[in-house]
Formats: sequence, C-alpha cells, structure tokens
Amino acid sequence: MDEAEKYQQRLQAIAEKRRLQEEEERLRREVEEEWLKLAQSKRKSLRDQWLMDVPNTTAADGPGPPAPLWPPAQRTEGQEKE
Repeated sequence: MDEAEKYQQRLQAIAEKRRLQEEEERLRREVEEEWLKLAQSKRKSLRDQWLMDVPNTTAADGPGPPAPLWPPAQRTEGQEKE
C-alpha cells in the first residue's frame, strides 16, 4: 500500500467518525427536546388541573359569598357613605 492510499483511508476514517459524532449529537438533541416538551406538557397539565380544582375546594367550604379582599375596617370613604 502506498502513502496516497493510506492517506485516503485515514481521511475516510476521520470523515466517518465525524459523521457518526454529528449523528449522535443530533439524536441527543432530539431526545433532549422531546424531554423538554414532555416536561412542559406535564407542568401545563398540572397547572390546568390545579386551576380546575381551586373552585371545587372553595365550593366545598360551604355556600355563601366569597370573603372580601380587605377587612371591613379598611373600607374607603366612598364605601362608608353608601
């Protein structure tokens, strides 16, 4: 085997190794993106479930109007005149 053939084989081996590394990196990125999408979907699902459960817990406390946002002592002047 002469030098040119050895050099050509080395170049092919290097190119093949680089191609395999790029393929592995691409697959790794795809797996990571899929994992991120799944995690985001799970968080969204849990948030939606929490938002749907909030009214149910307040309804279980009993009937009646919801509590005011501020105590009666802190009402403004306009509310006291009414």
